[in-house]
Amino acid sequence: MESMPVVPSAVPTLPRRFRNIEILTIAYRTTPDGIARFLPEQLSARGERAIVHIYRLHDPDWFGSYGELAVHIPVRHDASGVEGSYSPMFVLESDAAIAAGRELFGQPKKAGTVTLAPDGDLARATRFAS
Repeated sequence: MESMPVVPSAVPTLPRRFRNIEILTIAYRTTPDGIARFLPEQLSARGERAIVHIYRLHDPDWFGSYGELAVHIPVRHDASGVEGSYSPMFVLESDAAIAAGRELFGQPKKAGTVTLAPDGDLARATRFAS
């Protein structure tokens, strides 16, 4: 017999499907001080590069069409030596996706407007924070 939770989740359970997605990835070199401003004390940058992903998600389950921007910095955890990626910034256009990021993935996402669209033979991306 199934029981109703006292407080239902704000987001549906996994798995979730994402179809028809466009992604623009930008990798750039910056200064060590520029990267260090975004890292918590226990992380060290693995170089002088940052990566920005700009997404246009046209048909994701449950969320509806929206844009997302994510910044990733390659890092090393000082105490354990484990290497990975730290994401200090997520900007999304979808309240539901912001809630899922927080509740399911533990990612602090912020509301904003993110566009990714063709402009002649280029891809043009913009971000406006709310």
